[in-house]
Amino acid sequence: MMQEDNLKDDVLLIADVGRSAQGWLSFMLSYILNARYVEPYALMAGSTYTQSSIIKENTSGRLPGRAPTRYAVVAKTHEFPSSQFNLTRSVIYLTRDPRDVAVSMYYLNRNRWNSGQRGFGFFLQTRRGAGDYMLGKRWASHVRAWLAITPFHVRYEDLRHDTAGTLVRILEHLSVEASPEIIQEAIDVFSYENTYGRKRGVEVVTDGEARKGIIGDYRNHFTEFSNKMFWRVCGREAELAGYRLDGTTTVEPTA
Repeated sequence: MMQEDNLKDDVLLIADVGRSAQGWLSFMLSYILNARYVEPYALMAGSTYTQSSIIKENTSGRLPGRAPTRYAVVAKTHEFPSSQFNLTRSVIYLTRDPRDVAVSMYYLNRNRWNSGQRGFGFFLQTRRGAGDYMLGKRWASHVRAWLAITPFHVRYEDLRHDTAGTLVRILEHLSVEASPEIIQEAIDVFSYENTYGRKRGVEVVTDGEARKGIIGDYRNHFTEFSNKMFWRVCGREAELAGYRLDGTTTVEPTA
């Protein structure tokens, strides 16, 4: 009989609070590991939120000519971990500067409100200030909860600046070998341009999957005052995750 510890390695879980390019990282790792990608919204059904043929065809876990790895599934979640979390020992926690998360979440919730998915919660999150405060509080709590279970921490900013190097670092942590060619294939297949049909920075506010895909967009939306007030809400956790008020990051995540 297979040991329980070996079974737990079958699932690679990628957690984030949302709007942090969790999908992009999941797609690339699914491709590299030749593992099936499933969304959090219908985990047991294994269905996908995206309708992109590029994503569906390359994250099925059945890529031809590719040997399987010990990971059968790459799953993602935005939820908080339970106090008795034991789904898998292989957890990657992805963070993004909370101010960029707040801007992206604002547009997502505004679109939901405008499209008729109404509710008081959505209404509050379409109000700059109130919505930012709510997101900042959730972001801080989410970071504290997930870092407490000591996952492998990755920042979106590092993934953007050095995609190949960050993927190598993740694979080394997972004790998985992958050729530089396979890693580069994953990067190319799931490039922003290939996946979404436009360059990074070209804004489509109604796109629920990717609006701009850039770093530091909060500077176009936060005043100096609102930036400092937001930092008072979640700055302690942001600094723990390696972010600074001035928009720079530490060399590597500190948690």
